[in-house]
Amino acid sequence: MPNLKYFRPTKLDDAIDLIQNAEPLAGGTSITPRRDSIPQVVDVQDLGMEEFHVEGERIEIGAACKLQSFIEHGEEIPGALLTACRLEAGLNMRQMSSLAGTLVEADGRSSLLTVLMVMDTSVVIEPGTVSISLEEFLHTREGPDARFLITKVILKKPKGMVFDYVARTPADRPIVCAAAALHGEGERAKIWIALGGYGTGPIRIHEAEEAMIKGRSLDKVSEAATRAYAQAEDAFASAEYRGHIAGVLVQRVLKEVKV
Repeated sequence: MPNLKYFRPTKLDDAIDLIQNAEPLAGGTSITPRRDSIPQVVDVQDLGMEEFHVEGERIEIGAACKLQSFIEHGEEIPGALLTACRLEAGLNMRQMSSLAGTLVEADGRSSLLTVLMVMDTSVVIEPGTVSISLEEFLHTREGPDARFLITKVILKKPKGMVFDYVARTPADRPIVCAAAALHGEGERAKIWIALGGYGTGPIRIHEAEEAMIKGRSLDKVSEAATRAYAQAEDAFASAEYRGHIAGVLVQRVLKEVKV
């Protein structure tokens, strides 16, 4: 194990400078397995990024906030988000894992990211105080030039939201999961749909969302979900199985979210 350099700044500007040559550290659950290859870390726990604030439809969460905070604010957040967080990790891991670390490290089987995907989630990163959608963030979070510090995450409470999944056991990570959220009312209402269970991250099914806007039948929307996972094969499930279950789950969550 190399001599690990540890920094614990108290100012955000100092942390931003340090992350150009070091990795941010909050809960440590994502860094610990890779500690032999990490020469420097920046501990962000003194930067005041652990707030969990709910006001109306807006939920603002500090990057260093632990996943257990979702459970502690269970009366203020949608039930689907609470369910997804419980499924994401057990109690001990939720008490250690930070939201930012989860956003950076979680893969397609993440129930939490799948639900966040339909909550019009924005990720605020430094340097530059840039706010980008979660979908864009997941596409840009990797690579040699990905030197950034997440400072907070902003969610929007939808009018309705449903999450469902299929797994080997009720407490296991999903083989396939689906989330649907209704945003807005009347003619401006939109439904966001996401699939998880495979790949590097969950995906929004834009084809299915467009089909809903155009008033297509749920069968047509379900077919779009099946196509989205038509190649989703790995050691946990075949593509044929995942595609079929994806269609079933999307139809199920859409029926419930429209009630």
